[in-house]
Amino acid sequence: MKNLYEDFANKAADIIGFNRTELESFKRAKDALFESSLKGGEPLKNYLNYRYFDSVTENFLLTEGAAGFLLEICPLVGVNESVVKNLNQFFAKELPSGGYLQFLLIASSVIEEFLEFWKQGRISKDPILQRITKERAEYFKVRAANFASSGKTLPRMFRMYVSYSCFPSGCNESGLNNLSEFRKKLTAKLASLNLSPEVCGVDSLIRICRDILEFSPGEKADYRSIASSDLINNQCLSGGNYYENRKTGFVNTSTGIVHRAYTGPVLRTRLFGTSGLKFVNTYGIL
Repeated sequence: MKNLYEDFANKAADIIGFNRTELESFKRAKDALFESSLKGGEPLKNYLNYRYFDSVTENFLLTEGAAGFLLEICPLVGVNESVVKNLNQFFAKELPSGGYLQFLLIASSVIEEFLEFWKQGRISKDPILQRITKERAEYFKVRAANFASSGKTLPRMFRMYVSYSCFPSGCNESGLNNLSEFRKKLTAKLASLNLSPEVCGVDSLIRICRDILEFSPGEKADYRSIASSDLINNQCLSGGNYYENRKTGFVNTSTGIVHRAYTGPVLRTRLFGTSGLKFVNTYGIL
């Protein structure tokens, strides 16, 4: 069968004007081109487990039969012991065994959204006040993008996310409904603590991935998905970025920005896990 296939391929090559040597040369050139363009690596999106988002149950479907959800809440500021005790009691009673709950705090240099909200309250038509508002916004944008000269004035847009994932039995309708029920309980608890939880979809996930892995000071962030019907992991990152795993950290070779990850002690309560990550100059996790 192999010989028959090779004979057929050679005859086809002769018909279109290529001989066997030329085809082999083309294959070598093609392999060399791909090896050069990817530098021996593979797409980073292959390491992202997200695949689909079910708009009915508002859950994400991941690889290996896992599923989960994502919430955004107000950053925890001035938390007292009663709040901590309240959450611990809820997790001890309501957190399903075998699931993983994480709190991620992102301090992003992309502050345009906050500045637009701030400027909406400056409605004076006085030209001097309008100029002051504009110049102050520009001042903070420059400070947010420049680590070297910002000093103690380093503006950041803080966002806190709560993610939960598990392995529901068969990832069927019943399993996803159970996952949604726990999300509703968790959302109600966070709302009772005035943390204003909101369910996040694909757009929020894209924002998180690009804020972390495509951080580019001074440039306007782009969170748009270029292929909304594609798998989610293919949407999360934009093209044109190359990374290398060096001793100094995970380096974006296009921008020179280094990401470093630190793992801390894992706390477990009834198989409840939290892990720690910190991205240099940009991100921390609680």
